[in-house]
Amino acid sequence: MLKPTVDFSVQIKGETSSKDYEGLFTAKTSLSFRDRLREDEIYRTTLGLNPNDAGPFAQSVAQALSYLAVRITGEIPQFWKDCNGGVDLKDDNVLVDVHKACVDAIDTEYKRFRAEGQVAKEDLKKQEPQPA
Repeated sequence: MLKPTVDFSVQIKGETSSKDYEGLFTAKTSLSFRDRLREDEIYRTTLGLNPNDAGPFAQSVAQALSYLAVRITGEIPQFWKDCNGGVDLKDDNVLVDVHKACVDAIDTEYKRFRAEGQVAKEDLKKQEPQPA
């Protein structure tokens, strides 16, 4: 069974500020339609009136912020609260690393889930009646 949430932690030094950022996060492994629509809304709102006119950097930042805004739930480190979910960060590498850690944790859970399904499938095949 796919876990509804996964935990991941970060320990990062800001490249610009030299501040240490560390803590534990909890993230949703799957999203509802409402969550997906909210992610798109946050993305478009972050980029302003003409999101398609935004440059690649702005688009990538908006994508990371909107992804994390709907995925992160429950456990959130104080630094993440203090920077309003990443929006007020001055260190690019912190946003990149938190996003990567979140994506990796979710991906690991999906790999575990698929492997579990493959084992169950193989067990069922072993139990199939054999032709006489």
